[in-house]
Amino acid sequence: MTKQLKFSILLLLIISLVTPAFTAAPDSIPVTPGGDGELLISRPAGDSLSLTAFASILPQDGSASIPVGVYVKDILAFQIFAQPTSNPGYVTSQPGAVSLFGLATQSGTTGLIAHSYLAGQSFFDLSQGQHVVVVMADGSRLHYRVSSVRRLQALSPWSPLSNFVDLDIEGEILSASQVFNQVYQGSNQVVFQTCIELEDNPVWGRLFVTAEPINPYPYWSGW
Repeated sequence: MTKQLKFSILLLLIISLVTPAFTAAPDSIPVTPGGDGELLISRPAGDSLSLTAFASILPQDGSASIPVGVYVKDILAFQIFAQPTSNPGYVTSQPGAVSLFGLATQSGTTGLIAHSYLAGQSFFDLSQGQHVVVVMADGSRLHYRVSSVRRLQALSPWSPLSNFVDLDIEGEILSASQVFNQVYQGSNQVVFQTCIELEDNPVWGRLFVTAEPINPYPYWSGW
């Protein structure tokens, strides 16, 4: 593993805390300028868009390889932004969006990362068996089912060199590199990642929710 890759993994796992750049408009769906050139689709807080309605307002450039939105019925509907190529640890500060983890993409995984006080809050509502839809830039949709929910405690929460304890496996201690390999070295899966806050520590741990592809996928009525 190269030094750059190791640094990127460690930087991602610490996920720095950034103040949100703006508050989404409460009663409209405009296209609003966001940080770092991001154009965010603002939606009413707590709304429950259908998949069709959500997909219709996402930007499309005709590419079948670029994810632009992620949807779980009654749970979340977020726009996806690519990380800046020069900043592999970047996490968007937009409240209605998630960042696409570039290093995970290289291994065939769609890694979606968000701050726990923004879009990442919704990740805690995900559970096994739920249907996840990723909307691509050509309008096509990829279907997944949540297969695992994993919680890890950071033994040195503020250190990029921290080891992690798997809260579901007694005695399991993992390095940051081991966590990356176990979580992100997959094929055509979706991984949601955010921080776990506990005891007034916003980076006490990490939450990873993995969804595996549904092939062939069933027809979901009402979507």
